[in-house]
Amino acid sequence: MTIREKAIQAIENCLDPTKGGCAGCPYAKMPRDTCVFQQQEDALEALRQSGAQLLALDDVPKRDGAVWIEFKVISGVSDQAGTWAFFVAEQRPNFNFQLQRDLQSLTRLPIDTYGFYWRCWSGRPTEKQREENAWR
Repeated sequence: MTIREKAIQAIENCLDPTKGGCAGCPYAKMPRDTCVFQQQEDALEALRQSGAQLLALDDVPKRDGAVWIEFKVISGVSDQAGTWAFFVAEQRPNFNFQLQRDLQSLTRLPIDTYGFYWRCWSGRPTEKQREENAWR
């Protein structure tokens, strides 16, 4: 059982006694005054592990819903780095992605610059995640 599964089962058991209460809890063997703290630590770790993931280019058009796109700061070319949510509107083979932010804005990005000047995330990345994932 993963930390995430263990924490979910424990929270469900605490919130709904019909699911077994303490008897069905994976932390049941711990003293009552410490099981809740361990459950919270595990839930927090599971949340941290489920954060935004850097997407491979092939996975971007498969996303259901928004992707977060990050642009790289290039001295003298682009002073605007940042991360914004977009929907993948269209992908033309070997050419570009069309990313739509709202009904008026449509951005076309060349595929061959993915990972060099722009990249996509499954959710909004933290500064730490952005720093830990090097550009190509």
